[in-house]
Amino acid sequence: MRAAINLLDLSSYADRFRMLCALAAQLAELWLLTDALPDALRAEAAAAPGLRVVALGNDRFKRRAARWLDDRVRTGALDVVHDTFGHLAGFFQAHGADPKRRFRLVNTLYTTNRGWFDRVRPRGFDQGPSYLAQRVICLWRDARVCPMADRTLVLGPGHEADVMALGVPRERIEWLPSELDLTRFTPGDGPRSGAPLVLFTGTVWRNKGIDLLLDVLPLLQARWPGLQAHLVGNVVPWERDWLASAAAKSGLGAALHLPGKLPREALLDLYWRADVFVFPSLFEGSPRSVREAVACGCPAVVSDIPGCRGIDPDGAFLRFAPPGDRPAWLDALTEALEEAPEAAAARRACGLAHLRQHHTPAAVAARLADLYQRLRAAPPWPATR
Repeated sequence: MRAAINLLDLSSYADRFRMLCALAAQLAELWLLTDALPDALRAEAAAAPGLRVVALGNDRFKRRAARWLDDRVRTGALDVVHDTFGHLAGFFQAHGADPKRRFRLVNTLYTTNRGWFDRVRPRGFDQGPSYLAQRVICLWRDARVCPMADRTLVLGPGHEADVMALGVPRERIEWLPSELDLTRFTPGDGPRSGAPLVLFTGTVWRNKGIDLLLDVLPLLQARWPGLQAHLVGNVVPWERDWLASAAAKSGLGAALHLPGKLPREALLDLYWRADVFVFPSLFEGSPRSVREAVACGCPAVVSDIPGCRGIDPDGAFLRFAPPGDRPAWLDALTEALEEAPEAAAARRACGLAHLRQHHTPAAVAARLADLYQRLRAAPPWPATR
């Protein structure tokens, strides 16, 4: 099996890079098309059997990648071409509808942009012009790539409907767990303060349900007067004024901590000390923050959305609450804070076992290798119409 996949900015996607290293070990060749190979990852790349890194630079990457792929498929040198982030849209459009092509096309949607427009954009709060423009461009790419792919991968059950809205048949969509390096996020024995510590990590803005959280936290504080809340992450520029006003109106005072983005060591300490992790986001592909919290043994209350269901599809260890439903969130957080120690320990152990089975780079790589084999054994989608 010979495959090619694109992934830029490898430093920002180190876990995904390690998943690709594991995937390469299961294939004859995996060509990784990227802008550059960071020095910090060179040793891992060299040690990965079957991995071939093709650094094409950032300038005109899409055109260079399409030309490189055209040269390879012309000679039958590839069995699978796998796109991420829509960078290979032109290549997919040029080749996807050919019923005689000898290679298969795979696309991973790390976020379903159609779902964002359907479920978040109508809320009406300021999204910022640059962010909105980015979403428009990404939706345009999705609409070009997904209908041409033999298989589109999403990161949670329920995202399939977002892809079907682009005209893709259900049988050409699968969901795949998202990877996390469990050697970097591990359970700890951080000291509990006695008073509850509630933790959120991620971008601090209303897309993530921070407005709901600032409404619910004072109600929890009334029951647990010593409660401390840490909202860790960058604040988008166009939400700073709103956040300052909402934080003041919450009345949380010194109990509300907004430290910005923290280094991993400080973040681990908070995961270990937190009594509950809260993630009321309106929309996600697969939230890394939730996977990190579970890996660190932190009980979590999360939005009942496809991205979070992709982490715990059976509801075995996460507590789910409907996005935007303040009474439901108050009840779920109260239950989490009042859970008996034995039950909480069992929940943490279940979550960690699930991540080890399904979300390690090696586990995700095995799922991809199996998909490639299944697709290669079947005809391309145009030949089945």
